[in-house]
Parts: sequence; structure tokens; C-alpha cells
Amino acid sequence: MNKKILFVFLIILVILAGVFFLSQILLPEYAEMEIKNALTDYFEDYSTLEVQVEARPAFKLLQERADSLEISGSRIKTEGLYFDTFYAFYTGLQIEDDQVTGYMEILELVLLAQDLNEYLEPHNIELFFEPGSVRARTAVEVFGSPVDVMVRGGLSIREEKYLVFSPTGVILEGLEIPGAWVENILERVRLEIDLDRFPLPFRVQEVNVGQDKLILKSD
Repeated sequence: MNKKILFVFLIILVILAGVFFLSQILLPEYAEMEIKNALTDYFEDYSTLEVQVEARPAFKLLQERADSLEISGSRIKTEGLYFDTFYAFYTGLQIEDDQVTGYMEILELVLLAQDLNEYLEPHNIELFFEPGSVRARTAVEVFGSPVDVMVRGGLSIREEKYLVFSPTGVILEGLEIPGAWVENILERVRLEIDLDRFPLPFRVQEVNVGQDKLILKSD
């Protein structure tokens, strides 16, 4: 009788171990598929999109919790703006009342000047990026006539989500105009673009200017 009980106990252990092993494979795969489907529905367009979920034990995924989430993609369009590349790594994710909470450990976005200028076309502003240099071209009214103006300025991040262009000086018909003048008549050249266009926790803290592109990072 004791041998039968031991045998049944061992069988149960084997079954439970098998279920646990399969859950560690199947549940993350299912979660990855669901997250990817949700993101593809959310984005207006994309070229590539990869999702990787980690949860130990995997059963916590049934409680809508995950240890980590890794997302990478290219040519992602959201709210009218293309991101050339996107990489994010999250930890401690949880879904409560349809809200995703957690911590963004790593973020790296690449914005191309061409994509940003297409987005800004309705505002009549064109940006030019070179390493360590940012310029904007627009048309302003001077003494009742439209004049093309090239504006020098800098980029910064506000509230960990807004990309801000602040003018510092203007070249008008070859003459250098001081920044104080810019403040008075070129307020329209100031830009503030909300980069928080993703259905997950978001924070960007650093912007680096490259040749015809911006690289934005969380740290």
C-alpha cells in the first residue's frame, strides 16, 4: 500500500514538473504573441517588431505580471511620427485596471531628420542636424513680407518626454541677430514635441545629435 502511494506521489510530481516546464515555455510565448499583436494594432506602421518576455515562475503571467519585457523594432510610426529604430527594456511590469505599470530600464530611439521634417511640414519648419549642431529654417514676416530665416539653437528634454528646440540666434540675409531678438519675434520657431507615444511606461533623459539624426536615450 505504501509503495502504491509512493508511486502515485511520484507520478503527480512528474506531471507537475512537466506542467511547470511547459508553462515556462508556452506562457511566455503566448504573452509575447499577445503583446506583439497589441502593439501592431496600436502602431500606424512598422517594418520589424520583436518582443521578449521573462517571468519566473511563468504562472505570474496569468496574474498579468512579468519580470522583464524587451521590445525592439524599426520604422515604427505612431501618432504621425516615424521612429527609425526603437529599443526598450522594462522590469517589474504589471497590468492593473488596463494600466501598465513598471520601470523602463533602457530606452534608445533614433529619429531621422527626414522623418521629423515630414512631421513638422504643416508648421513650416525644417530641421538640420550635424554632430553638435542644430539649425531650423522657417519663413517669418518682416515688415510685412515673408523672409526665409535660418535659426541656430539647441535641443533638450523636458519632463522626460518632451523634445524641445530652443533658438539661440538667427542668420537673416547674412546678418547675425542676437538671441534676445529671437525671443521676441521667432517664438513660433520654438518646438516642443511629445515623444511619449507608446502604450507603456516611457522616459527619455538624453538627446544626442548625429548626422541627419537624433539619438534619444533613457540615461
